[in-house]
Amino acid sequence: MKALSLHGPWAFYERKAAENERRIADLEEEVLRWKSQHDELQQKLKNVEAERKQLQDVQLPGLIADKGRSQGLIDSLQAELATERLERAEEHRHLTMEVSSLTQELQKLSADNAVLRSELAKTVHQKQLTSSKLEQIRKKLGLSESEAKAFIQELDEAKAASKALREENKELAADNTHLKQQVESRSQHCMTLIGENKRLLEQVAELRMQLQKQQGELWQAKTEQQNAMAAARQLQQQQGPGRRPPQAVVREWSEPGPAGITACKSVESGGARPAVRLAEGKQNRPPWSDTGSGKTGTTGATKPVVHIPVGVRPLGATDTAKAGVVRQALTVRNQRLVSAQQQPQQQKLDT
Repeated sequence: MKALSLHGPWAFYERKAAENERRIADLEEEVLRWKSQHDELQQKLKNVEAERKQLQDVQLPGLIADKGRSQGLIDSLQAELATERLERAEEHRHLTMEVSSLTQELQKLSADNAVLRSELAKTVHQKQLTSSKLEQIRKKLGLSESEAKAFIQELDEAKAASKALREENKELAADNTHLKQQVESRSQHCMTLIGENKRLLEQVAELRMQLQKQQGELWQAKTEQQNAMAAARQLQQQQGPGRRPPQAVVREWSEPGPAGITACKSVESGGARPAVRLAEGKQNRPPWSDTGSGKTGTTGATKPVVHIPVGVRPLGATDTAKAGVVRQALTVRNQRLVSAQQQPQQQKLDT
């Protein structure tokens, strides 16, 4: 058997074997270390799984509920925040507007202050000039201090009285203007009333002329009827006295004539000509010139009766209506004149 040599092939293998053993030992140590780490990881995994199960079973519903509550609280806080932001924006806008208005007012006040300062300076300067002038006047007039003060006081009172008189003069001028306007309006109203009065007088004159014309025509017709009836009576007398005169049917009118006499219609029963009978003493006078005789045949006053033929018609409703229109126009004119006279008196009482 050959002896072993440290420098032979066996030494190489021995070294390799020693190295392999060391490497194996290192690997075993590494494997043990990895096993221990694996065990630790397994233990940790178990612990984590247990914790996860515990969280899932016990804490997860509470956490979900807490999350919902937190989310609702967050939403409400966000809504409140938005509302608060809007309110703050509105307040900021109002404050900005107030600041701008206050700035403008401050500028106006500054301008007014400057104007007042200038006026105050002018007043002070005027007062100094006045005092200096008064001092010069006092020295020239030889007045004492008390007399000068009394003179100044009297002058101030005279100024105040003059100012009051100016105000009163202004008020009187305004009242005068107002009264002038009222007088102008009243004068225009009076001119209108005068024109209306003139127009009414013209209408009255025209109606009077028409009335006189109608009365003349009526009188002419009555005269013709009287002549015709006189001729008829003469003809009847010439025909013979033994013949019976025809009877007359008389119908009275309720409307009075133009002179206050009552008119009637009479028709002969036999178809002869109509007859006319007038009151005594009125055959040859127009109806508007008739006056009451004042004689009374019975206990009361009697009205004269006029017999008018059928073809003759007295004054009717048209003439009465015209007379009523004239009376109404005169009444309206009198009322307007009275009111026009009373209005200035009422205005004087009011003033």
